[in-house]
Amino acid sequence: MGELMQIIKERRSIRNFLQERDIPEDVLNQVLEAVKWTPSWANTQCWELIIVRSQEIKSKLQETMGKGNPASKAIVEAPVVLAVCGRLNISGYYKEQVTTKFGDWFMF
Repeated sequence: MGELMQIIKERRSIRNFLQERDIPEDVLNQVLEAVKWTPSWANTQCWELIIVRSQEIKSKLQETMGKGNPASKAIVEAPVVLAVCGRLNISGYYKEQVTTKFGDWFMF
């Protein structure tokens, strides 16, 4: 538990990137592996990740962000962007029927 708390306390928000530095494939694969093991409601894993390297697509993503969002500049400067997408009607559902009073759990 001590190691986890140290990681949580020392985390930081990076918003300045060196565009010429790419993310090594093995590091990206470790992140994707961690996502696969992330807990979800009834292990439904109601997300999909899209790996974005294209500057054009990153610019289009930037256009969807609200003005004043501190990440709007960073999204185009980051060498890789992971777009996390929620799949609806999966988490909180069984046989296509909602099973909880809270409905869709994709945001949890």
